[in-house]
Amino acid sequence: MEKIENEKQFKAALARIEELLPLTWGDDVPEDDPKNIELTLLANLVADWEDEHVVLNELSNDSDKSTPEIINKKFEGLTISQETKDLVEGLSLSQEEMSDERTRYILGY
Repeated sequence: MEKIENEKQFKAALARIEELLPLTWGDDVPEDDPKNIELTLLANLVADWEDEHVVLNELSNDSDKSTPEIINKKFEGLTISQETKDLVEGLSLSQEEMSDERTRYILGY
């Protein structure tokens, strides 16, 4: 897949990323491992889709809503497993990565 074309493909890519995360976790998984390569490619495709389709300001006409409320509205119905949350919490993320709305959503901040 060169590009995510629709919401169904987007959700499928997110689900596959969640499957791959525990399989590629740890220092013992080489960068050239096929699962690691697939994870990287899917993450880039998802990021491209989000850049094109996820516009937080369009999700709410209420200027008094906080960013987490807007994100929760966007991802309503999307389930993130505790295993994925634990993996993300275990990463050594930079200050910039920790302030990213998607990271804060996954961690529940």
